[in-house]
Amino acid sequence: MEKVVSVFRSKTLKLHTTRSWDFLGLTLDDIDPSPMQLAYGHDVVVGIFDTGIWPESESFQEKPGMGPIPSSWKGVCVKGEKFEPAKACNRKLIGARYYLKGFEEEFGPLNMSGNPEYRSARDFLGHGTHTASTAAGSIVKNASFFGIGQGTARGGAPWARVAVYKICWGKNRIGSCTEADILAAFDDALRDGVHVISASFGATPPLAPFFASSADIGSFHAMQHGITVVFSAGNDGPDPSLVNNVAPWSICVAASTIDRTFPTQIVLDGNFSVMGESIISKEIKGKLANAVTYFVNGLCSLGNWNGKRATGKIVLCFYAPGLVFEMAQEAVKTANGSGLIFAEPFTKPIADLEDSIPTLHVDISQGTIIGNYLAESPKLPLVRIAPTYTRDTSHDSILAGGSMSGSNPFDIGAGHINPLKAMDPGLIYDMKTSDYILFLCNIGYSQERIKRIVLPSPGVDTNCKHVFQTNANVNYPSISISNLKSAMTIKRTVRNVGWGKTAIYFGTAKEPDGVEVVIWPRVLFFTPLKQEISYYVTLKPLKKSQARYDFGEIVWSDGFHSVRSPLVVLVNTVAADDFTLRSTI
Repeated sequence: MEKVVSVFRSKTLKLHTTRSWDFLGLTLDDIDPSPMQLAYGHDVVVGIFDTGIWPESESFQEKPGMGPIPSSWKGVCVKGEKFEPAKACNRKLIGARYYLKGFEEEFGPLNMSGNPEYRSARDFLGHGTHTASTAAGSIVKNASFFGIGQGTARGGAPWARVAVYKICWGKNRIGSCTEADILAAFDDALRDGVHVISASFGATPPLAPFFASSADIGSFHAMQHGITVVFSAGNDGPDPSLVNNVAPWSICVAASTIDRTFPTQIVLDGNFSVMGESIISKEIKGKLANAVTYFVNGLCSLGNWNGKRATGKIVLCFYAPGLVFEMAQEAVKTANGSGLIFAEPFTKPIADLEDSIPTLHVDISQGTIIGNYLAESPKLPLVRIAPTYTRDTSHDSILAGGSMSGSNPFDIGAGHINPLKAMDPGLIYDMKTSDYILFLCNIGYSQERIKRIVLPSPGVDTNCKHVFQTNANVNYPSISISNLKSAMTIKRTVRNVGWGKTAIYFGTAKEPDGVEVVIWPRVLFFTPLKQEISYYVTLKPLKKSQARYDFGEIVWSDGFHSVRSPLVVLVNTVAADDFTLRSTI
């Protein structure tokens, strides 16, 4: 068909505190706008691809000192159900669109009665309002969550403008986003003039090829326009290979913990207590009950409910493979339980208060203690759960590095973000459209498939003139070698973007276990006429190994900036037959 680049199945994708930005170093000592604060997103337009927005929120009201809408902005606020542009949009919320064609083609007409959605950019689920305020919400004094965590709330870029693209719709209270609507939103956002796109959704692994993913195609087009796209890694894990967005031309971010906890005391029979974590605004009382009374094999899920009612009971449930706390929450609520204590081995998410039963999270050891107390009690013990209070853990030793000691780049990527240092990185690893086309060539894509991804434009060549067996030489900041059998040399190119045009950087390497690392040259000398320099890294295996990753890093420093690249190497110097023989001896 004329003007049709490619046709692929439109699949459905899923959606993935006041203290956070202080923790990351973006403090606002003075609420009134200062030159430094105005730099925090001043006139940057952030496009939010999500479930829409609740425009009445204080986070999206224009503040004193906010100038007129940038003349480069070409977007609009589209009228819809309970969304009047004249009232909803302002100098802060400057654009709002919604996309339904793909959703209704997939699921039928939007069900306004069975699932009360808004046929407009207004947010029903709340996910989009949350992500928009986190990224670019205005400064709001005296904010709290049910009285907890009171402080000044704001987004990471409080002086940025917000443009909303509603692509995800409530279906059974879960956000569903179709690829047809996603790609349509990308087309509009690029024409409207956004500077960065935040997209908190993704497909479930195994992931589709890049040429059959609207998110990957749309973000490639954005990259060609100089627009940064930031995807969420997803809500799965911590098992391997569960990241939902992996295209190298976009940024993928994951959640982490902060230096604040929400301790909640669990008191049994008035004389024995255990600390859990949750957000509960008032005291809860009930009798503690074991999950085996209401669920087959004690597995708290709807499929295992035996029909018994848990009225007035706070049920103790344990994590099991495939069983997450949301499932246990729903099951205990259906059984008419009044609360849930959920024991799990992973980092604890904070349970939702809305439309749910109170849920406390404890680790497995604490859950075992509670379970033993319950087993030894002649009758069901009384439970009193005290209201949550916030605790600052910034001085705890665990934050000083203890919790990170067993982590590696597969767990934490390049490390924890430092926004202030990112504003002055010193050196950058620049990549162009041609670099990403080379990447696609190296993973075996034909020119026809590459054309499905690349936006046609003058000077863009989709021919695979040079194909390499590895992508190790693609100019990515991190270095990853998945099959090192012998010495290998890779190339990287850095550009000086520091304040000084003349700069000297010295290179050091932390070697992965069993790998010799040689950097050449060891000194990079930048001048006003030479702002881009290449260096080479030779990796040589020094051990017999098969299928084990080891980790190191390369750091360039001028005494002020420290530019670090993770180094991930799998040494594979043992033949499979030899390895099998040795393992059986």
